[in-house]
Amino acid sequence: MRLVKEMTIAEMSGTHYINAPIRIITKNRTQSFANKKSSLSLDVKTCERFGIPLSINNACRTLVCTLESYEPQLREPRFAFVDHQQITADDVNIVNFSRKERYRFLSCAPPQRYKEVSCSLNLESFGGDDGTHPHPHPHPHTPPCPFYKLEIDLTEEEYKQCLELAPASIFRVSFAMKQDERSCWPPKTMKEIQAEMQAERGRK
Repeated sequence: MRLVKEMTIAEMSGTHYINAPIRIITKNRTQSFANKKSSLSLDVKTCERFGIPLSINNACRTLVCTLESYEPQLREPRFAFVDHQQITADDVNIVNFSRKERYRFLSCAPPQRYKEVSCSLNLESFGGDDGTHPHPHPHPHTPPCPFYKLEIDLTEEEYKQCLELAPASIFRVSFAMKQDERSCWPPKTMKEIQAEMQAERGRK
């Protein structure tokens, strides 16, 4: 299963973790009533690997997230323990996936009711606290780096594909900045806004 999702960078800040000094908070581009957010804890090397510039100008830009599922070999097939030697820093575990329905009532003439459906996939990096996967950092309270906590919006068809995944499946994730896209910071000047308006009139 392969998913490609676009996320908007809502926040880029520093952390107090020496091994993961950069945190990026993203929002899903789809309109979901659950208002899902994802968190990426990164170091400079990981940002360079994915081409993510270390700049405040990343605000409001689009981060493209690619997820590909695969089924790793099991260390103990009887207990479905994944062999941790196969796990890379960019592998994430399936926490859960869900489908929720919400009904809304409109006070109009005549009164109406409509249904909203939200499907989601929650993923998280292997943290080493389950007794199966070793913790990569000597301090037990320091999270591994990179550490991904992803809440992904799904379509109905993608949700059905998740139902068909093998129980031991995990996802490998990668990121890329969307090219030729302007950040919302710094704000546009009045001259830039006027120039864009004139260009738009010229196209019409």
